[in-house]
Amino acid sequence: MQAMKEWMDVADQIVVVDSFSTDGTLEYLKEHLSHPRVSFLQHPPGLYESWNFGIQQLKTEFAYISTVGDTITRHGLKRLLEVAVATQAGIVISKPQFIEEDGRSSEGPYFALDDLIATRKITQPRLLHPLEVIAFTATNLGAALSGSCASDLFRTSVLEQFPFPVTHGHGSDGAWSVLHVADVKWAVTPEKFSTFVLHAKSPAARQAPDPNTARRLDLLLGDVLPGCEPKVKELLGAATNWMNHKEEFDRLRKRPFPWSLRPGAWSTRLRRDAARRDCIRLQTQILSSLES
Repeated sequence: MQAMKEWMDVADQIVVVDSFSTDGTLEYLKEHLSHPRVSFLQHPPGLYESWNFGIQQLKTEFAYISTVGDTITRHGLKRLLEVAVATQAGIVISKPQFIEEDGRSSEGPYFALDDLIATRKITQPRLLHPLEVIAFTATNLGAALSGSCASDLFRTSVLEQFPFPVTHGHGSDGAWSVLHVADVKWAVTPEKFSTFVLHAKSPAARQAPDPNTARRLDLLLGDVLPGCEPKVKELLGAATNWMNHKEEFDRLRKRPFPWSLRPGAWSTRLRRDAARRDCIRLQTQILSSLES
């Protein structure tokens, strides 16, 4: 709430979606959230179902999703808006700064957006070519290009036409970016003006492979493969090989007997790494074709 107060007057409309909370959250918001056009709505539990419901209530041209604990500056929100208007993009993405739950700063995970900005040497906001979006999505399946939605700005009409899927657990916003990699105009700004809270995870969760990676590949194959360019089709095939070998190696690593003492595990690892190199090689070829 303190962070929102910095930019609430920029918003033409605010929609609060509460899932029948009983801990005083709704009462607190009604007392402290003062805005001429604010709505307090109830929706059954379900994060992305609630997001979709709230977005359906908007009458604004653009939508910002203010998720709990994640913040954005007034300058940042206005900057995202400027880029969206200038590029006519359906989504503008940016990289957040990471903080721990206790407020300490953190380097955080490597985002697909890091790869995009570094590889393409992006120093100013710009519209992305569709092949750039596909290429960096295919080679970063474990980290969706959209990153944190609290660092992005959407056109409301885009989210109305393409609501968030609700069958991919906590990775449904990442699944959205893969599902609509070719449906939406993407823009990017390299500036950082938002925060992303790194919530604590159990040791088991940290060690487990990301289950969303394989599912995102399935979505990408179904969305992009029909009618795509030969090099893109080749890249998606390499990504499929990489995922298959990666999943096999991850299974071997989870067995009680050390994988490093099994020759078969080393072979699988070599195949995984070779497939990954194929992905990067094909991505480089696709991106080079854009220069000419």
